[in-house]
Amino acid sequence: MRLQSIDETTRPILAPGTTVRQDDGEVVVATMYPSDYAFTCVNGSLLRYALSQFDGRSTVAEASRNFGVSVSQLRDVLLPLAADGIVVDASQALQATDPERYMESFCAIGDFWALNIFDQPFWHLVRSGGASRDILLGWGIQFYHRVCGANVHNSIAASGATDPAIRGWLSQHYHEESDHARIFLRGLAQDGLPEAEAVNRAALPTTQQLIEHSIRLARTDQIAYSSLDSLQQSPRHGQTVELINDQFDRMSALYPYAQGTLNAFRAHTLIDIELDHSDIVLDKMVRAFGPPPPEQTLKMLMVTRELVEHFHMFFDGILKHFSKVTLPGGARH
Repeated sequence: MRLQSIDETTRPILAPGTTVRQDDGEVVVATMYPSDYAFTCVNGSLLRYALSQFDGRSTVAEASRNFGVSVSQLRDVLLPLAADGIVVDASQALQATDPERYMESFCAIGDFWALNIFDQPFWHLVRSGGASRDILLGWGIQFYHRVCGANVHNSIAASGATDPAIRGWLSQHYHEESDHARIFLRGLAQDGLPEAEAVNRAALPTTQQLIEHSIRLARTDQIAYSSLDSLQQSPRHGQTVELINDQFDRMSALYPYAQGTLNAFRAHTLIDIELDHSDIVLDKMVRAFGPPPPEQTLKMLMVTRELVEHFHMFFDGILKHFSKVTLPGGARH
């Protein structure tokens, strides 16, 4: 998915969480990735504005004409960003007319953006073996709330769909996911956390914001809502029962005090594999009705980008909050 080249027809989209500002004569591209980037140029204000508008709507050539920055200068800035995954190209998704090619192009962007969710402080800590019981069970509590929230927005989307086929697909998805909350309550209880503690401990503001992002789309745009699964069911290809079990076996070996919680996440993920949730509702829509028009696709890319940002905040919220609390039912680790 990394761009190997930038030309006049490239339609750049900056990575989730990326901002552009001017600082002491430099144009600074600040990211959620390991590095920020600074560029020095004579027309910094024009370059800053051009970069901040890269949302897939404009090609490099169009941006050059619109903002008065040369194609070569834009290319010089975009190439190092592309090499580090800070820029993707929306062209293929916007131009695809074949349903399978469209889905491959669209989901490739979600798959690529999803990788960065797992390259953040929460996941660095978890993979290192240094996460406390409070952080791991806090993750389980907040995911329980997220699953409860999913029941709300899945139901809203299904009931609001006017097309019978779309309503059927969304209703099936809702029913397949509707009992997952109990999986997490059982897992947390196995690790010593009373069910009432998980149910009554409020969703963090960052968890609620993640849920509300989906609720807003479920109420207004079933296609954009369904596009979120390009990220939530990532990766589109290659996920297997063996890989999932290997991942959770390694995590379980690190955390003997969170076996129930980790096995709840394992069970939740394996159910998605068994139900073939990689064949997302959006796949069915595109096969039945054809690829959405470019303006709808751009909206879908933007709400998926926003979802990545909400997941960043979701995991940051868990790490910050549960680093400072002691949950009942076990010794602090």
